[in-house]
Parts: sequence; C-alpha cells; structure tokens
Amino acid sequence: MRASVVIPACNGHDSVLRAVRSLKTQVEAEGGVEVIVVDDGSRPPLVEALGPEIDEKTFRLVRHERVQGRSAARN
Repeated sequence: MRASVVIPACNGHDSVLRAVRSLKTQVEAEGGVEVIVVDDGSRPPLVEALGPEIDEKTFRLVRHERVQGRSAARN
C-alpha cells in the first residue's frame, strides 16, 4: 500500500455511500490505495448500506459499537 484513506462516519449513510462509490473508481484506476471506513456507532450500522461496496481487499469497514468521536475513529 502506498496510501490509506480513512473515512470516519457516524450515520449519514447516503453521503458515505456516495463517497465510497466515488473513491472506488479512483482507487481501482490508481492502485496501491486502501480505503478504511470507520463506522462510529451509526444506527443502523453502515454495513447495511455499504455491504456490496466493501471488498475487504481495497475497502474495509471497521465498526465502533458506540460513538467514540472523530479522533478515535481516525486513530
């Protein structure tokens, strides 16, 4: 990996889905980039909206069961 993109998110399912889809075309063309979406306690969990977009190779989803804040999500 040459670069990692971290997307901290709490709810905003539609916005996160648009961001992931937009990054997907760019990342696939570039290569060497991983995208990590951190679900910071969203209700319902973001996996329900992002499931088909997450491939665990380039796109990963990490979930906090309860809201921990932006700093914790980025770390």
